[in-house]
Amino acid sequence: MSIYKKSVMIFAAIMVASFLIFGGITLWLVTDYYSDSQRDQISQTAMLSASYIEQNYRKNGTRGFNQYVYYSQEELLEFLKVAANETDHRYGIICDRNGNVLLSPENSVNFDIKLSEKTISAMLSDEGYYEFTSLDGMLYEKHFVSSFPISSQDGLVSGFLIICSSFAFMHDLFMNILRITVLATLVSLAVVFVLLLIVSKRFTNPLRKIGDAARDFASGKFDARIPVNGKGEIAELAVAFNNMATSLEQIENTRRAFLSNVSHELRTPMATISGFVDGMLSGAIKPENYEHYLGIISGEVKRLSRLIGTILDITRIQSGEKVLNVSPFDICETARIILISFEQQIEQRKLDVEFECDKDNICVSADPDAIYRVAYNLIENAIKYAKDGGKLKVSILKKDKKVFVSVYNEGEGIRQEELPNVFERFYKIDHSHGLDKSGLGLGLNIVKAIIDLHGEEIFVKSKFGEYCEFVFTLTETTQNGK
Repeated sequence: MSIYKKSVMIFAAIMVASFLIFGGITLWLVTDYYSDSQRDQISQTAMLSASYIEQNYRKNGTRGFNQYVYYSQEELLEFLKVAANETDHRYGIICDRNGNVLLSPENSVNFDIKLSEKTISAMLSDEGYYEFTSLDGMLYEKHFVSSFPISSQDGLVSGFLIICSSFAFMHDLFMNILRITVLATLVSLAVVFVLLLIVSKRFTNPLRKIGDAARDFASGKFDARIPVNGKGEIAELAVAFNNMATSLEQIENTRRAFLSNVSHELRTPMATISGFVDGMLSGAIKPENYEHYLGIISGEVKRLSRLIGTILDITRIQSGEKVLNVSPFDICETARIILISFEQQIEQRKLDVEFECDKDNICVSADPDAIYRVAYNLIENAIKYAKDGGKLKVSILKKDKKVFVSVYNEGEGIRQEELPNVFERFYKIDHSHGLDKSGLGLGLNIVKAIIDLHGEEIFVKSKFGEYCEFVFTLTETTQNGK
């Protein structure tokens, strides 16, 4: 190593060490001060909040504290959100006299855990309670906790108001000080060594970036690229490296898309087959109906075989290697077959099914298997997210040379702010309480990709809490394709 490089490294090491020591001392002082300040704040918040809830409880006139919390939970939740100040990583918990959780707006609270007698005794102190604790496992990680008792009109303790402050604020503080220290170190180094480094950086920066990008590739990140400046051997190396990165990224994206599509698409026909087979084995399906359901199962098995080839085709299409197999087929018959395959699920959910078609047969020009997948996914989702006893309607209507296929269901629907995202890969709507969430969020993405490949359109309409409707277009044709 040259003397020049050694001198640069020594000066850099001294400056870095100085700033680290300074940053460490500053971090310790500020953290200590902020910790004391945090204790005062959450203790004051807990005392005032407990006093407010106690006054309302005494005025409420309910027979017990648990009843008061139950009938006032919406008001109390809003109060806890405002009082605890979620932006500072704080939240509140209301417990009864026995240490059972009655209310909390935070999902990191284990409602199955109750406070121990030792903790309850400590919380009964008139001076309040303050600890860094997990509350006997009620919290999944330790928090700064302050609590005050809530008493009834006769002075007996009925419950507790607990304010929890996550240790995250200390982490954020530490990271802010660390950023300032690192920034100051880098700025100082730049000022002191700018003239010494300007020449060496011109030659070493491209190689350093190539090394960083290579490490990113080793960890599975293929989006790194090397800026190409000027000409020469290093610039040529950067160009070759970027070309390699682009190829690797395309291969990785294709691989991930293939695995995701396979895992998602194989699940639905297997569920149909399994449902009918289980029905036969359990006796729910009578022997005289075996032939009918075995025919459906046979069709699903054959479609599974076609499905594997189709998934490969879609993957190739997305990578630009293959085109769709377009031919004329009857979209009305396709929709009828799909509805029949869901007969068991429809009966279980007691859905009111309506099928509307302008004509008994409407021929369209598209890839039959790909459009089958589109309609299958949309009808499957409509059944899954429909309310029990609600309406499921499939409409196939013509307008000019376009055929509009609509799948409508009465159910929870989709919020307006989520509608632009429903076709994104891996996007899953999380407000459907109690509904099936086992999907990978690929079904609608595949639907959109297939419709786009056909040059058609798909859109969604929904009113949250009432209905949801997906509509896609196809091009009408005749049996001979004209």
